[in-house]
Amino acid sequence: MRRRGSGFRLTQLLRVLTAVALSAAALSLSAQPSAKPTGIAVSPGNVTVDISSGSAGGAIRVFNLNSDPMTVNANVSHFDLDAGNKVHAIPPTPQSLDQWLLINPLRFTIPPGGSQVVRFAVRPRARPDPGEHRAMVYFSPQLESDPEATINVAVRMGVAIYGVAQPVRRLGSVQQMQVSATTAGVDLALTVVSTGNALVRLNGHYGIWPESNYPGDSAASRSLARLERDAVPEAALAAGRLPTTPVLAGTERVLVQSVPVDLESGRRYRIAIQGELQDTPLTASVTFIAE
Repeated sequence: MRRRGSGFRLTQLLRVLTAVALSAAALSLSAQPSAKPTGIAVSPGNVTVDISSGSAGGAIRVFNLNSDPMTVNANVSHFDLDAGNKVHAIPPTPQSLDQWLLINPLRFTIPPGGSQVVRFAVRPRARPDPGEHRAMVYFSPQLESDPEATINVAVRMGVAIYGVAQPVRRLGSVQQMQVSATTAGVDLALTVVSTGNALVRLNGHYGIWPESNYPGDSAASRSLARLERDAVPEAALAAGRLPTTPVLAGTERVLVQSVPVDLESGRRYRIAIQGELQDTPLTASVTFIAE
């Protein structure tokens, strides 16, 4: 018996100009007539500034992908990632970056197909503790009421801003690697612990081979290290990038990568990973049997 994997891909709204590393969107449904959907993009998706000596600053560009003018409101909040790795707002603290962040302008109108530069400045009210301080800047289009609409869609894009104060220690480890079969293929789950004072990210690739065709750990690592975009190593069934979701300081998260792949029931397979967690090399492999 074979299971056909049906991959899923991330679709971009219109022509999104940059990937947003940490973004948030709110969707509400209403029986009342409401607004037309909007196209908005931001660049960059996240910003890191050094606040060791105090003040710092930077800029974000917001794009209007619509054929009509778009008025946008900006606001700031402290944030965290929940157990499902979703961004959510949390109350500020004396050391959270949102308390020290100034945004200009807070409200602006972008012409069709145009963009707006939004500048930010960090003005610490207290001496920053060593490590990472974070805030999310949200950009929310203001939508005009549409009497013909039946769905109220409220979209906001988030740009994560990280202020780092030296010494910064990005330390972490992968505690567990698990593989589970799904109706679409395989779920690769990596338990990552961040033990420093700043976030850590995975960077690397995975590959899946039939056990009988597995070239060995060393050869698999070399082929994954040379892997180009959308390529698959020789004799492998699938390959791709490891999840890049950040693991914030002092937290433990399970990062799941769903791999669409055809598996034959009862056959043995090997999944290998190669890369790094920040500056720590990472290589591992696990054998599993398709159910």
